[in-house]
Amino acid sequence: MKQHITIHLRSLITVLVLCMTIASQAQTLDFRFKSEAAEKLYMAAMHKAITHEGWIMADSLRHMSENCGDTYGELMALSIMTRYQFEHAKNISELERTVKPMMDKGLKSGYINFYYSGLSYLLTYKINRRDFDGVIDYVLKQLDFAARNRYYYGMAVCHLTLGNIYWMKHRAVEAINEYEQGIDCFKRSPNTYHRSFASAYKMIADSYLMMGKFEELLQTADRTLKIIHQEPVVNGMNGYRAFALFMLNRDQEFTDTYRIFKNNKTNHYEMQPDVEPCLEAMQLICQGKDIQAEQLMARYPDNYYMNFVAIAYYDRRQRYKEMDERMQALNIAMYGTVYTSHLTALHYSRAQIDNQLANIERQDAEHQHKQLKLQQARLQLQQIDLELNKSKSLEQLAQIDAENNRLTNGNQQLLNCQLQDSIANLQKQQYIERQQQDEHSMKLTTAILIVIILCLLAYILLRRNKKLSIELRNTNNELQNHLVQLQKASALAKLSDEKKTKFIQDMSHEIRTPLNAIVGFTQILTQAKETLTNTEKGDIVKEVTENSTLLSALVNNILDLTNIETGRYVMQHNTIHINNLCRNAIDSRKFMKADDVEVVFNSNMTDADTITGDEHRLFQVLTHMLSNAMKNTEHGIITLDSIYSAKDKNVSFIVTDTGCGIPEDKRNEVFKRFKKLDRFKQGVGLGLEICRTIATRMNGSFLLDNQYTGGARFIFTIPTIPSAPDNTEA
Repeated sequence: MKQHITIHLRSLITVLVLCMTIASQAQTLDFRFKSEAAEKLYMAAMHKAITHEGWIMADSLRHMSENCGDTYGELMALSIMTRYQFEHAKNISELERTVKPMMDKGLKSGYINFYYSGLSYLLTYKINRRDFDGVIDYVLKQLDFAARNRYYYGMAVCHLTLGNIYWMKHRAVEAINEYEQGIDCFKRSPNTYHRSFASAYKMIADSYLMMGKFEELLQTADRTLKIIHQEPVVNGMNGYRAFALFMLNRDQEFTDTYRIFKNNKTNHYEMQPDVEPCLEAMQLICQGKDIQAEQLMARYPDNYYMNFVAIAYYDRRQRYKEMDERMQALNIAMYGTVYTSHLTALHYSRAQIDNQLANIERQDAEHQHKQLKLQQARLQLQQIDLELNKSKSLEQLAQIDAENNRLTNGNQQLLNCQLQDSIANLQKQQYIERQQQDEHSMKLTTAILIVIILCLLAYILLRRNKKLSIELRNTNNELQNHLVQLQKASALAKLSDEKKTKFIQDMSHEIRTPLNAIVGFTQILTQAKETLTNTEKGDIVKEVTENSTLLSALVNNILDLTNIETGRYVMQHNTIHINNLCRNAIDSRKFMKADDVEVVFNSNMTDADTITGDEHRLFQVLTHMLSNAMKNTEHGIITLDSIYSAKDKNVSFIVTDTGCGIPEDKRNEVFKRFKKLDRFKQGVGLGLEICRTIATRMNGSFLLDNQYTGGARFIFTIPTIPSAPDNTEA
């Protein structure tokens, strides 16, 4: 039973520590160290928690946390120091000197888990010293405190503690009631996992097993298996279930459950260790291997649960006398007396056995009574002989005393001589020992000096090597940083070179095309002017003019983008007639449209309506929007809408075409500089970029309508009264 009590004490500590972990998960406090150094120091101290070195490291962590205001780190340090005191404290007062500060600080700062951690250490310390009454009073006070503050996990800890105490006091029914209440509190506690109360179910199963209530043990195992799914708990409950099935004579179900237990058993399972050999003996009994079963039972004479197996075995084999002996041994082991009312689950007829044993005991008592009377007569005879011998011995004692006195005088003289010799030898021995001690001290001092010198030399060398290592590492890091910077610079230079090359190629192509047209038509006009009609000359002049305009627009686009970005262009503010400006923009770009394309202008403003802004830049944006639409529309309609919004105080210019449109995956690329979706179209990919830049400078926006799918639609919006006109250089 002492072994079982020790196991339950360990279970109590496990449950309390688990409660502390679950409580920390249930709160919203910061359960992290404020520095990585503090966390590393904690891990090192945790590995040596029960050693003095661990205590010193935890004390350093505590001071470090106090200095930086890390409450969590300070409490974690106190928990390690409490663990050390729990192992080494000589009395409860020494333990309380460390536990009380942790409990008080945890309660004040809101870290309730540390409060109950300290409580668990105090309770376990008292239980180890069998101070059950004192622990019960203390736990009841803590239970009342937790109930008033609705700390359900604290209530669960108190109920489980009471359950373990009642179990160790052989009050199993009260223990089970406390375990059930503890499970109920766990379920009501927020963020509590089923793993938290798995140990409580195991304790209930242990209680029913101890009392021999196998129906209740089976029900508890089945209930636990429906709720808990962790492998160690499931394996342990399968073991308890198999035990109960065997004791209830349900052998086939026992065999199936035992097979599951054996197949799934791991190195760790939550079950009393004494139960496993009992299950092996039960399996041998079911297989009819009685000799092996009896040998196995004989190997575990101190196994409390093996008594149940032996009783069931003798009952099945109708060996009632041996069964009765086992029952008496079981009751004495549990209660210190023969009491069998708790073994109602064992099915056997006890009345006849009791009568037979009573007759045997009565005969033994009569025989012993006769033996006692004979022994009493012998003692009386021996007393008479002793009195006779005593009178004879008195004379002999007088003679012996006289001889002893004579011998004592002689021995006294001899002892005096021996004492003098011993004193002389002792003085000589002390002199020799002093010389040896002086010589030993000299050697020890010399050795210590040599060791100190060697340690100093080693320390100097280590410091020097460490300094050189740090300098070398710093140098390597600087070289690595320089190498990375060089690689980045090289990559940027390469990218710039590629962009420059591509820009030159695009510009060469875009400039060469209108320039070739101008040169060609000019040559025709100068060389064959006499053979050309006036209409042909007019067409040639028109083509030269249009290509000159394209070439001029290309150069102007580049110059405008450069001027706007560098801040050398200042936005102008003058009066603009919107409708006239839109019509002029359409007229300036009509030469670019295809024959099957119709250009339409719509406006909700009158020709007299005006706004204030930079007319040149507004005209430039409209021409770019119309040029982009005309280049990508071969037939259909291009619509320019100007819409004034009195509510938003802005004007929107919307150009909608029925052209090829823009693929969905390319919509973000059209605004990139020098980006052309169709390399065979006229332009260098700067128009839309210029539009967006000008819109930004005018405190407006330039967007692509992603909802329109009939072609492409661009929306240019500017405020009618700018909130912050951009009149300064950027």
